[in-house]
Formats: sequence, structure tokens, C-alpha cells
Amino acid sequence: MWGRAVGWREHYEARLVSAEEAVSHVQSGDLVALTLGEEPLVLTSALQARAGELQNVVIQCAGPANERGWFDPGISPSFRVQVQNSYRYTYREFLDSNQADFLPSLFTLMFKGIEERNLESQRPDLFMAVVSPPDKNGFCSFGHSLWNKRGFVKRSRKVIVEVDQRQIRTFGTNCVHVTEIDYFVEDPSTDPPVYLTLPEPDDVVRRIGEHVGALVNSGDTLQMGWSRVVMLLPSLGVFDDKVDLGLHSEVAAPGIPRLVEAGVINGKRKTLNPGLAIVTALAGAGEEMNLAVDNPRIEVRDVEYTNDLRVISAHDNMVAINGAVSVDLTGQINVETGAGLYPINGPGGQPEFVFGSLMSKGGRSITVLRSTTPDGVQPRIVAALEEGSTVTIPRTLADYIVTEYGIARLLGKSLRERAEELVGIAHPQFRGELKKALKKRFYSYG
Repeated sequence: MWGRAVGWREHYEARLVSAEEAVSHVQSGDLVALTLGEEPLVLTSALQARAGELQNVVIQCAGPANERGWFDPGISPSFRVQVQNSYRYTYREFLDSNQADFLPSLFTLMFKGIEERNLESQRPDLFMAVVSPPDKNGFCSFGHSLWNKRGFVKRSRKVIVEVDQRQIRTFGTNCVHVTEIDYFVEDPSTDPPVYLTLPEPDDVVRRIGEHVGALVNSGDTLQMGWSRVVMLLPSLGVFDDKVDLGLHSEVAAPGIPRLVEAGVINGKRKTLNPGLAIVTALAGAGEEMNLAVDNPRIEVRDVEYTNDLRVISAHDNMVAINGAVSVDLTGQINVETGAGLYPINGPGGQPEFVFGSLMSKGGRSITVLRSTTPDGVQPRIVAALEEGSTVTIPRTLADYIVTEYGIARLLGKSLRERAEELVGIAHPQFRGELKKALKKRFYSYG
């Protein structure tokens, strides 16, 4: 990298290259890192075009947007894909058939192996991301989502960015100086950016929202996870009757900027960063996303900070709200695997926020899920998790479990008491079967 003594404009102009020239720096055997958020599609497409020329390049990505290219026929000898957060349905079939590998990790431990165990972990040879054009001081923004991009900039041997004029600017640590970047490729796209859109909430989600609202108090600091049910809650008005809410979260769900604008989320009672809503990514669209642009009340910071257990637990009355795939009668929470051990999600930041919120003075962890699959065929509250299912949150950390049928309070309860609570919020169609399992397990020896 060039030193700061060189003017940033000269550095930018000297390193402005075509996508083909930029990806020519990838060599066989390299590890190429991508992150959550917008994927640099111009750069990844140029790299995919080198299939057959390269060998054994590891693409370490988290929810790739251009996933079909990585799995085209004949591309595998050149590229091996490691997925960190598999929330896109389009490539689950490749995980299931072992055409891609899954890398379990927590955001706050992602770089520990590189920094402390370099004989066991490969340092990224090249990191690619999307940024805004530089401002007058030579700083580029990472747009609406930061995640661990700055961490990869610091730890990768080369950094290549795709410069996209549509990227927004925010307060926080959401920037990188041009002198920290090796090569720039300008994206000519002018179409409006595509942001996350959510389905309309149904009656099940509305009833879940009512129960969640009963567990949240004015003055609480909230975290809301990447779950379709959870992401709908702010727009449903679940928090509109509260005052002085705070936000310290991985993602700002749609509806959050509106609550900040309205003063419902003002952070007045936050233990850390009072008056500020802290996230590492923004989710929303159109005018709502624009509410976060250059807004000093909303800061986008590194995921290493937002997900740090010590930071989370330092907030009094920290409330973590997250989704789940299934919960068994002991309180084990599965977030990652579906029927037949089918991969659905990575853990994301849920383990960090669940543990951090429970360590918080006055803190709570709320897990929400529909009582059945959307088609109503399979229960989500089960007697036992299917063999091989991932236990994302152990039963020792289970707190409040919420379905459309109510709230199960598990913290401090025995296994028998937990099972009774969970049967009470299961779908009525499956309660008989669950009661039989409960009786067999907990009452047959009394």
C-alpha cells in the first residue's frame, strides 16, 4: 500500500484499473474474501471468467449474491466456495450436495485464527468489496452495510474495491481511506439500488408481535436479528407505544429509521453510546434508507464492536430478539438446519447477542418462531430435535420463547417445567403428541 505522503487523488488515479486487470492479481491457491452486504458483481464476474486458468482458489463468502456463477458447470476445479452465512435459498442445494463447504464462525472470532494461530488459518490474499466514490478527504463509504469489511482491509494482502456512486454515507466507522486500497474499479451502473424487501405480515406474525411487545419495556436497548418474523416487528408498530428505547444491533430492520426519526428510539437511557442508534448494517428501502444518510443519530460501526459480548452485556436492559427454526422441549434452539438436516442459516450474531443480553443487568433474550412451518405441516416446537440438527443456542441460554400462541418462560425452570411451558405455546394440532412425549420423559418414573 502507498503511504499517506502520496496525495490520495494521485493514489486513486494511479490505481484505477479495469475489472480484468484488477482480478489478474488473483493467483492459484489464493483465498479471496467477500463479506455480507453488497457483493462486487463486476469484480466477481471478471474473476469467474478466469475459470480454467486458475486452480484451487478459495472463495470465502457470506451469503453470495452472484452465487450461480460460482457453481456453473466446470468452474469447481478453479474455485472452491466456503459459505459463512447461508441465508440465500439459491445455493442451499450446493451445500447439500457438498459442492460448497460451510464455515461455522462468529463475527467476533473471525480473525482470531489469523492473528493468533497463523499456522492453522490462511490469511486472505485478496479482499473485494463495494464502496462509494471518495469524499473531499479521500474517504470511501461502505454504504448501507459495514459488517467486517474494515477488518478484512486491515488483514488482507491486497484490497480491490468496486466504486459505486449509488452507495450512501453514514456516521460511525463506516469508511476506508483510498490509500488503504490497492486497486479501484468503477461500476458504471446507474439503476436504483436493490434493497431488502419483506412480505406483508400475516395474522401469525401480528400475534407474535403482540407477545413480544409485552416483553419490551420503555428504556430497553434492543437488538433484532435477521429473521423474517423479527424483521417485520418494527413496521408492525410493536414498539410505537414505548419511549426512550435504545438500539444496539447487528442489523437495523426496516422500520427502525422511522422509529429513530419519530423519537421512539432516542437512546436517552442507554448505558453505552447514549443518544445513538448503533448497528453494523441497515435494511430497508427508498425514503426510509435515506433517513440514515448523514444522520448523526444513527451510526454504522464494525461488527467486531456491535457483536462484542463485553459491549453487548455492558448495556443495562439489553433485549435480544431473534428467530429460530425449531425448539425442543428442553429449550434447545436450532437456527441453522431444517428437515433432513438441510442447511438454512448460519448462526449469524445470534449466539453473541443471546449470551450478551443474558449477562446484561435487566437483560432478556426473546426467541420468536411460528408454531408450524408456513404450510402448517410440520411443528416448530418439537419433542426432540432431529438427530444431527444444529443446536445454535444451548438450553442453558434459553430464556423467553414466543409463538403466536403465547410466551414460554424458560429461564430458571426445570426440564419438566420447561416442557410444560413449551407445550402451552405449541400449535394445538401437535399438543397431544407433545404431551405424550412430555409424560413419557418426565412422568413415567414418578
